[in-house]
Amino acid sequence: MSKIDCYIIKDLLPLYVDEVVSTQTKNAIEEHILACNDCQKELNILKKEINTAHLPSEFAKGGEPIMKIRKHIHRNYCIIAIMIISILFIGSFCGVSYLRNNVKAIAFNNNIEVNLDNGNIIAEIEGTSIHSSHIVNIPVNGEETEFYTFFFVESSNWDNLISKKSTLSKVTIAYNDKGAENISKIYYYTGEYDDITNMSVDELQLIISNSTLLWQR
Repeated sequence: MSKIDCYIIKDLLPLYVDEVVSTQTKNAIEEHILACNDCQKELNILKKEINTAHLPSEFAKGGEPIMKIRKHIHRNYCIIAIMIISILFIGSFCGVSYLRNNVKAIAFNNNIEVNLDNGNIIAEIEGTSIHSSHIVNIPVNGEETEFYTFFFVESSNWDNLISKKSTLSKVTIAYNDKGAENISKIYYYTGEYDDITNMSVDELQLIISNSTLLWQR
């Protein structure tokens, strides 16, 4: 085969790279390239340009854009992680707040005792922590020298959740130097306390009948 000029080979190289030349032309180009360094360099440049054209321009410039993409992905992961942690924190906070604010009176089930302790009257509640207590002193026969005390204690769902059966909570009903000596009876009552201090004798007796006497002198 006669020698083919380089300018003809260079014109055929794009077709050769795209593999749209005949077998005879392909063989002739390859035979020429083996003996021609200039055309071989031209072929390598053409292949590199074609490969680069199939990639985004940023990738063709080197490794720095790849690092930028990795940093971008890492940043997105961090943002997602922070969002998940924030959602979990807010959810936990709302859940605890709901449990703390959901309060109800503790029912009497032989779990409450009232005793004297150095002149102070103390109520002891087994099995739960105390959220709050309500105590009302009512004069007997209108006299301020003797009182009946009605009280109840409340716990929240959170208190019940964190408490153990061995939990023992204490509430001071009356202090020794603040009228404890004037209390003659203490009742545990979980009903309505509205106007309890203004009730008639008959109404008060109805309250007493629905209460549990826990202590008396």
